[in-house]
Amino acid sequence: LAYPLLTPVNGDLSGFPPTIVQCGGSEVLVDDIRKLAEKLQKDNHEHVQVVYDEYPEMVHVFHRFFHRPEADAAFSRLAKFVAELKQPS
Repeated sequence: LAYPLLTPVNGDLSGFPPTIVQCGGSEVLVDDIRKLAEKLQKDNHEHVQVVYDEYPEMVHVFHRFFHRPEADAAFSRLAKFVAELKQPS
């Protein structure tokens, strides 16, 4: 699927805002998610913060497993990322 609206990694991702990408290491789309994070970094020439967090052995939507320490860690990381964006420059 080369069409960028269906597969964003095939499009121009320059101009994106600061972005955090999180996925589980056992996520079925983990390879595509890694490519997306790499493309975000490449297209924004490191002018925009792109954070990639991969949680080993976690699956798709692992954030919903509230009893897992990985879910807690992911939510904490998201909160920190947003808080840092809100800091005045």
